[in-house]
Amino acid sequence: MNNSFAEIFSLDVLLGMLDSYYPRLLTQIDRDPDSPTYGSCDRAFWMYRLHDFDSGVLQQAGLTFAALATLAESADLSRCRYLSADKKPYWEELARAINRRTLADFGRGGMVDEYYPGEQSFPATVFAGYATLRAALMLGQTEVLQSSALRKTAETLLARIPSPTANQDAAGAAFLALYSHALNWEPQRAQATVKQLVTRPEQGGNFFEYGGADLGYATVTLNYLGYLQADGGFSTADQLLALGDLIAAFITPSGNLGGEFASRSTTYFLPFGFLQAARLNPALAARFAHLDLQSAYARLDDRYLMHYCLPALARAALDLAQCGAPELEPASTPPGWLIRNFPDVHLVACHKPNSVFLAGL
Repeated sequence: MNNSFAEIFSLDVLLGMLDSYYPRLLTQIDRDPDSPTYGSCDRAFWMYRLHDFDSGVLQQAGLTFAALATLAESADLSRCRYLSADKKPYWEELARAINRRTLADFGRGGMVDEYYPGEQSFPATVFAGYATLRAALMLGQTEVLQSSALRKTAETLLARIPSPTANQDAAGAAFLALYSHALNWEPQRAQATVKQLVTRPEQGGNFFEYGGADLGYATVTLNYLGYLQADGGFSTADQLLALGDLIAAFITPSGNLGGEFASRSTTYFLPFGFLQAARLNPALAARFAHLDLQSAYARLDDRYLMHYCLPALARAALDLAQCGAPELEPASTPPGWLIRNFPDVHLVACHKPNSVFLAGL
């Protein structure tokens, strides 16, 4: 089937989005090599001094720039206004600087703060930790890979058990699996922890988010399950397909996702997990094809762009550049109402052509 209408699987669309957000990305980062806060991605800290430390969750841009540097070799950037292949050395150096800054934020304890000093935020640690580790592997940044700080993070994660926030667990699993696989560190213990975090036996295999099911945060979970699958340290094919099927049931005819009926009312979504699930199942890929990715990202403020959103976008573009778009096999649409009930997560989706009714129970 022709994939031209599926913007979420279009390299040109994703490159255009990265190009349009590039100025916003740059202005959030201290890019002065002589500055004591060089590599900080928290503009409220390094420029406005509204607080006294980097919010660690914002330190994920190293992965964005590492992916852009690789894209410079894998994609045609000639039609972009801001992105260009000759920026590759600059992107690599900036990614390294961000990683060094983030590593300093991790300190000896292997945790970063997000909202207040001494917090040791788990979500900030796993999101920034994964981005730093993945970027360091792409850049061959040995001092980061061999740092005692990331080793401490990995040791802490070995004791993690599944929680009511699946997206954070999935990010922690992605970090731990990648660290163990890349450094051949504690493979059996790491695999056992990752399996628990991904299969979630105490939650019946369900991916709950903050007290219920949320579609936007479910795509964050899907995104990190996709990272796990692509990184090769642990297969998440079954989870990608199951969660992808649930999420697909709540895509509206206009390409939107999520809303007030779900636990967190989240309406943004990340593309990388959709791409990995689509590669496993062309029929599922066709259901994802209607997603309006540009509209979802247009709602984001700078903080969320600097969070996991731009790294996911850049890595999805890189995957498309290197592997091409997935195949789509749309199923026939029944004429009446199609009702999908998900009692374990208290959600119902009712569809018929050009109409949808979605509810949280």
